[in-house]
Amino acid sequence: LKGRIIEKFESQKNFAKACGYAENTVSNKLSGKMKITTDDIINWSKPELLDIPSVEIPEYFFKEKVQED
Repeated sequence: LKGRIIEKFESQKNFAKACGYAENTVSNKLSGKMKITTDDIINWSKPELLDIPSVEIPEYFFKEKVQED
């Protein structure tokens, strides 16, 4: 997700501005300090923001982190 943000907006700051969020809010959501809501997923996936097709949403928002040994 962070890679897609950089690809489309060059920085989290630019992405936050486009979403109407403060930069620290986006940072907190991406780091897990705040929850990414269903509304966030719907809005962020829109063509004018991250342009994520609905079939790819699970890959960006629901991928489990696997701890490497």
